Amino acid sequence: MEISGVSVTVALLDKAAPKVCEAFWRALPLESFAIHARWSGDMIFMVDPVPLGVKDLENARRFVRPGDICYCPDFDEISICYGVADARLPSGSHVLSVFGCITDGLDEFAAHCIKIPVLGAQPVTVKREQ
Repeated sequence: MEISGVSVTVALLDKAAPKVCEAFWRALPLESFAIHARWSGDMIFMVDPVPLGVKDLENARRFVRPGDICYCPDFDEISICYGVADARLPSGSHVLSVFGCITDGLDEFAAHCIKIPVLGAQPVTVKREQ
């Protein structure tokens, strides 16, 4: 995964979220823009929907950890947590499927993500490692 030239390595959690992981693999490569979450804390999300076709929550969490890669089936949304986050909507708490985690490069990624509210939407690319 790369955001504005900052690359991270992501491992999928196929035992914890098998349906989401399988659908995500099929959806790759992805190109979009990321913006900062408004209510959830240290989290960004891709602005373009990613319709994975999975409506069940797998590995469901409200409180996500730094490096967690999440899917929201209600909005077909991919989000990435880079610090302290509590999945929320304007109406209150929300639950996400956690299907991956950043395994390398989180510190530099987080340092960039914290600037997104000032920088604005940032280009994101997600592809299989070559």
